[in-house]
Amino acid sequence: MFFVNLVKAIKTLLFGLSLIVAASAQAFDPDLAAIEDQTLINRFPKGSIATRETADQALKEVRAAKSKLKELSSYSQRRCQENFFVNNCLESVRKAELRQQRRLQSIESEARRIVREDETRKEAARQQKRDEKAAQPPKKIKKATPRKATEAQQQAKENLELHAKRMQSVKKREAEAMQKLGSELAKLAPDAFDRVTGLPEDIREAILEYRRMKSFGALRRQMQLIGKLMRRLDYDAVREAIDRATGASRAAAAAHQRAERLRDALLTDNAKLTEFVASHPDVDVQQLRTLIRLARKEKEAAKPPKYFRELYRFLHAAELPALTLEKADEDEESAEN
Repeated sequence: MFFVNLVKAIKTLLFGLSLIVAASAQAFDPDLAAIEDQTLINRFPKGSIATRETADQALKEVRAAKSKLKELSSYSQRRCQENFFVNNCLESVRKAELRQQRRLQSIESEARRIVREDETRKEAARQQKRDEKAAQPPKKIKKATPRKATEAQQQAKENLELHAKRMQSVKKREAEAMQKLGSELAKLAPDAFDRVTGLPEDIREAILEYRRMKSFGALRRQMQLIGKLMRRLDYDAVREAIDRATGASRAAAAAHQRAERLRDALLTDNAKLTEFVASHPDVDVQQLRTLIRLARKEKEAAKPPKYFRELYRFLHAAELPALTLEKADEDEESAEN
């Protein structure tokens, strides 16, 4: 009886081991090389960022790389849950993500240092011009003999003064409104702030610097700077950009629904492609055809919906064009006048 139980136990053990081996053979192997992509590190090695243009480009590419890293890590962590040895898989992904974050942080820190140094040089040059101008002797102005203004001239002068006061009030209200938008941008969650597209780099840097400050006085001065920089932006465009980032934009919600309906229609009806291209003549037709074909194959093979999502992003971009946050030239000239 003892030997019979022993044989049964050995068979059970061998069966369990065979299941573990089979599960290991079919386990998800995370693409650590993709997570630790060396492209950006090779492009911006330590000490290679020497100009403002290079620094701005590096910061832009670092933001894109961080977004891609987050997406790859999330995907790998979800797939790791399918493995028998879940913890080993998750730990490998976590360590790879941490190493890549440190590399990207190194590039970002170097680029931010170059930006700060450039801003310091520009401010020093501006201060030098102000000092030189202040050192110049005042010009002698010959006093003109005042003449008595006619009634019409006096009325015109009063009208101009009244108009100037009104315009000053309008500009003050606009400046206060833009500063409120700047305050709203500074209080956005980090992921929502990253989704605000089209924001000029100097304003983005000023807001990030505001978030790092602790002193009340420094925060107040930095917010005044942000408000001043924001004056060259269009209020409605910035408002829409914030709403898109926070999910409160009605236009973005409508574009989302249209993009989903278009995606489903294009995958089932070839005639819809002709209609879409006719109504969107600027789209890349070849790329659109490729995405439709790959999404269909993906669906037939029951694979993860990678191209299904890319097709949606392509259609969403066509339905919801990017925003231009800065004012047109004529608006800026009129604001200055």
